[in-house]
Amino acid sequence: ICQIVQRVCNDICYKFIDDRDTFLQCLFIIETVICYCVFPDEILKPCIIVLCLAVNFEMYVESSYKIMRSLLGTQFGYASILKMCNMLKEGKTLVDPYILRGAIFHTNMNLWGGNNVALQNGMKYSSVVLSSYLEVLQCGAQIVTYEVVLSLQSLITKCGLDLSELAWDIIMEILNRALTNIERDKSATIEHSDLPVRFHAIFDNLENLIQQGGLNVNEDKVYGVVERISNKRSDA
Repeated sequence: ICQIVQRVCNDICYKFIDDRDTFLQCLFIIETVICYCVFPDEILKPCIIVLCLAVNFEMYVESSYKIMRSLLGTQFGYASILKMCNMLKEGKTLVDPYILRGAIFHTNMNLWGGNNVALQNGMKYSSVVLSSYLEVLQCGAQIVTYEVVLSLQSLITKCGLDLSELAWDIIMEILNRALTNIERDKSATIEHSDLPVRFHAIFDNLENLIQQGGLNVNEDKVYGVVERISNKRSDA
């Protein structure tokens, strides 16, 4: 079974990624093994890489998200999160930014994004996951920066008042580094032309939360970033 899954993940999936029917059958094999087999750790990473790659194609997003959700609900859930975090930390050496984007998508959607209402694990893993987001921004790929900003939007909106001071310190580092990437890449693609808008939306939300009180963030760090973008902020 392991040899079949490795062949599917390392060879067949890449050859048939544009063949919807065949690729969905490959995902079905991965799902079946995850749901009904006890498998060794050696095939966990290849399965995760395929699921991360798949979410970059609209026709596979739903299936990939469903399978990853099942995987994180098994005894391999914690190990899967750690493997995705390690992939992100090694982002500068990982060639395909779309796999990195997929790892950010899955950690975000399954821990604190999407329709997920069980945020306890999201809070438990937030510092670990956020540290990996900080590291992956060094790769400089715009699609990665965009997905990190989307993830922070979701996290702050849903859990801002519950985040620890440590988590907020990491978030502020992430925002500083993301801003550096945005400023360096002035020629935004059409697909990500709203990246600066989403970045500013985070600070709109942050300023509102600070006014409400009870936020565990160092306000000097927040307004330190605001100073960098003050000439692009709205008058309000």
